Amino acid sequence: MKVLVIKGSPRVKGTTNTIVEEFIKGAKSDGHEVKVLIMVKELLNLV
Repeated sequence: MKVLVIKGSPRVKGTTNTIVEEFIKGAKSDGHEVKVLIMVKELLNLV
């Protein structure tokens, strides 16, 4: 299964990022294909 993870928090070492990273590890270990979209980087590219 393909999984899209959208990170919206600007805090790279924050709690949200820690939780998301654990989710990604679990999804990959179960054999899922994971793509991560980091919104802060995407928004900076628009400026």
